[in-house]
Amino acid sequence: GGLLIDLYGWRASFVFHIPLAIVVLLIGLFKVPGDWSADEQGVFDVKGAVLYALSIVLLCLGVSTLPNIVGLLLLIFGLSGIWAFIYLEKRTVHPIFDITLFGMNRVFAFSCFASFIIYAAIFANIVLISLYLQYLKGMSATIAGVIMMIQPLTMAVFSPFVGRLSDKIEPRVIASIGMAITAFGLLMLALLNVASSISYLIGALVVTGFGFSLFSSPNANAIMSAVDKQYYGSATGSLATMRILGQMTSMALVTLVFAMVIGQVEIEPSVFQSLQQAISFCFIISASLCVPGFIFSLIRGRMHQQAHT
Repeated sequence: GGLLIDLYGWRASFVFHIPLAIVVLLIGLFKVPGDWSADEQGVFDVKGAVLYALSIVLLCLGVSTLPNIVGLLLLIFGLSGIWAFIYLEKRTVHPIFDITLFGMNRVFAFSCFASFIIYAAIFANIVLISLYLQYLKGMSATIAGVIMMIQPLTMAVFSPFVGRLSDKIEPRVIASIGMAITAFGLLMLALLNVASSISYLIGALVVTGFGFSLFSSPNANAIMSAVDKQYYGSATGSLATMRILGQMTSMALVTLVFAMVIGQVEIEPSVFQSLQQAISFCFIISASLCVPGFIFSLIRGRMHQQAHT
């Protein structure tokens, strides 16, 4: 992405996703085998899908225009749409999002809540670290992209091993430790300033990535293991929904903090001090979000005990 931006501009990084999306679509259509887990074939929830899609669009538009009054109104309409969606799904025979799973399964519900919180805490890293490296450190988009790859690479290395480990050790224990380590990494990022070394930043990204890898795989394992086979589709959809809503919440927090600290001005050297303060404040908020996430993760219940029962 950084290389495309340096060579062709920021729009190129979005255009590049089009062929990738087409490839993934073709793989899904022709290479992924069909599987049916439910006892009976349901009816696609058109009303729920449309209402959910419209609500998400309104929320996205609202976040992108904050703190404008129009943005606030769009957020209100979007949140109202989510409430209406939940109300509708409770009364639908074959809902696209099974709300009842949250009421009857503590492990499932608390695992989903913890997932929402950690994505709300770390997703903004992409924006914050990019701004820090390109503006406060004066790096090109390409170099910034290379450094930012360290966190997802750390996650890619450790996640498979942690996933297998969660089959033997309670996921809530591993995931809770991961949430705590993630919070520590975010606090390290909150201490960044213009004089901070790149090695310090790399260390903070490794810590954050390692913490997230400890959380992600065991948490997904807990969610999928907490439901019967016929609910696998609903469980996967719930996990994806928590991820998207968490990411939107993360960007909303960044937008609000930047609006309050920097204001609606172009980022230039005269506002670099305010930019640094805004970045630090965002990371402090993100680390604080991990506290309720840690609690949800820790008190979700014992999965292996339920499985044996």
